[in-house]
Amino acid sequence: MKRLALTTALAASLAAAQPAAAQDAYVVGLSGALTGPAAATYAPVIEAMRAYVDHVNSKGGVNGKPIRLVIADNQGEPS
Repeated sequence: MKRLALTTALAASLAAAQPAAAQDAYVVGLSGALTGPAAATYAPVIEAMRAYVDHVNSKGGVNGKPIRLVIADNQGEPS
């Protein structure tokens, strides 16, 4: 179930991306708990996103451009 939601969210993010003429890659940002008390909950989702982006990139990316995943560690802090 989480995998479907993750795939749907990533696909929606990519569909909404407006590429600039000189853009080399589609950039998708994510803020999640890589450290802190919630890290165990977020780690599988973040690793799944990395694996999915790697898979898409290995197949040629989206419209011939790779996806660059940028992950910020918010340590589980909602602010």
